Amino acid sequence: MKKIFRFLLPAIAILLFGQGCISITGTGSTDGGVYRSVDRGEHWAQANGVLSVGGAKNMNNVSVVSFAQDPSDPQTIYIATSGNGMLFTTDAGASWSQPKDLSAAPISAIAVDPKDKCIVYAASGTVAVKTTDCTRTWSKIYEESRQGVSLVSLAIDHFNSRNVYLGTSKGDIEKSADGGTSWATITQKPMNSAVARLVVDPADSRIVYAGTKSDGIWKTTDAGATWVDMSKGLEQFDGAKDFYDLAVDRSKRDSYVLVCRYGLIRTDDGGKTWSKIPLVTGPGQARIYAFAMNPQNGQEMYYSTATVFYKSANGGANWTTKRLPTSRVGSALLVHAKDSNAVYLGTLVVKK
Repeated sequence: MKKIFRFLLPAIAILLFGQGCISITGTGSTDGGVYRSVDRGEHWAQANGVLSVGGAKNMNNVSVVSFAQDPSDPQTIYIATSGNGMLFTTDAGASWSQPKDLSAAPISAIAVDPKDKCIVYAASGTVAVKTTDCTRTWSKIYEESRQGVSLVSLAIDHFNSRNVYLGTSKGDIEKSADGGTSWATITQKPMNSAVARLVVDPADSRIVYAGTKSDGIWKTTDAGATWVDMSKGLEQFDGAKDFYDLAVDRSKRDSYVLVCRYGLIRTDDGGKTWSKIPLVTGPGQARIYAFAMNPQNGQEMYYSTATVFYKSANGGANWTTKRLPTSRVGSALLVHAKDSNAVYLGTLVVKK
């Protein structure tokens, strides 16, 4: 039996997570937040200035969970943080702003409507929220009622952006076909671990991949009506089911890179077969915290470990290395969709 949730969207904004503020109010010198490179990772500079009527602020102490670039306006980039809400830039990182209603919560995922840049979704704890006026006001569109279950991933159908997907820590996937007004569970049974990442195929939006924390990758080709476990092709790679991320190669059809405990594994046929990408370190020897590819050239890729930044211009055949520009972990990477010289690095304090 499918679960259906319906919520009355309020006519005015509700205060979703309480008032809060960025943890640094002065200029500060903490080496966290966001770094930006304008030369493909050769040199880095902090890009942490926050617009404020109360004087200079920065986000040097903010821990970044992920980036989300606006598909229709690549100068606009959102960041999810582990405890300082959401921040966004409309000038490619020269300055940042923060929605007042999303300033204190941990944000697990952000997705921007590809057909309307003012529609943005965010997941935090047990709640999913939506704005239709470019972050000025927010409405709650989903709330998980089960004890101990949280929302961990988000995705939007680029062909029909009314279709929105949510992944839970329990292994369920919820889908809305009306932009968040109503929801239905579309997994016949829960996957055995958290749905850490949802990826809609850029060429055919009926194809969606679900990367689970420890149960491999699942795939639907009918917009969620049925799901197939794609783990069989990964059995030869020890640690491949310990999922970190799934990155799309937008320069090539059906091409993805799986980031996992084994390392980096690539498919060029939609997950039917997989091959390893050679790394400087051996399989499983280095924890990869962040990975990104140039959207215009999938042979150009980047990843970071706890202390080192890696770059390849030929699909992993050769790598160059540099020390990270921070004492923190490089937790998120993004290559600008239109300017491949611009690379963004988010940082995070990892608790030991």
